[in-house]
Amino acid sequence: MLKKNAKRVPITVRIDEELESVLNYVSENLLFDKRGNIIRNYLRLADVLGIRNDGTITGYNNRLLMVMKHETLQNILTSVDPELQASIGDSMALYINDICRIKGNSALDYKLDLSNKMGWFNPTIDSESNVYIPYEFGPEDYVKAFCYRLRHEKRMEAKFLSNRLTSDKAKRENEKIFGKGDNATSAHYSFKFMHLREED
Repeated sequence: MLKKNAKRVPITVRIDEELESVLNYVSENLLFDKRGNIIRNYLRLADVLGIRNDGTITGYNNRLLMVMKHETLQNILTSVDPELQASIGDSMALYINDICRIKGNSALDYKLDLSNKMGWFNPTIDSESNVYIPYEFGPEDYVKAFCYRLRHEKRMEAKFLSNRLTSDKAKRENEKIFGKGDNATSAHYSFKFMHLREED
């Protein structure tokens, strides 16, 4: 997250006329903001990815990335079984954790900021530092696996998948770990372990 009192450093970058035209279009017609702000926002993407000279996008773990419409990802997630949903969620959180390991910052608020910069979701944080993930991020098993890996840095056990919560004992154990917080809303996922408070 960019701190308001962060020291600003001027840089000079020469761009071709075609790129200047693109930046003008984006600033004037898509984002309705000053071109300087738009350029700074693009540069902040260096927090989560890199762009090679040939235009390919690479991640901090040196793996190729791709741009995908949010709706396309949702269509994929809703058409696969819970095990694959959880596997995809785990992989996405693992990428965030990889960036954090490389940068030496494993704080949950930093991980959430990176997830927002990737365009995945914008978390809501209440006055008690509980974190809420919007339902639009994806199906429950996908989000549970993502959040579990993000917070605990290990894979969620398969017994917590929604299609395996068939016994009362399994439901109680799931509630103990993944139960909603007291202030949970109907528009967000809320898990007891997803908070920014100091651990006891």
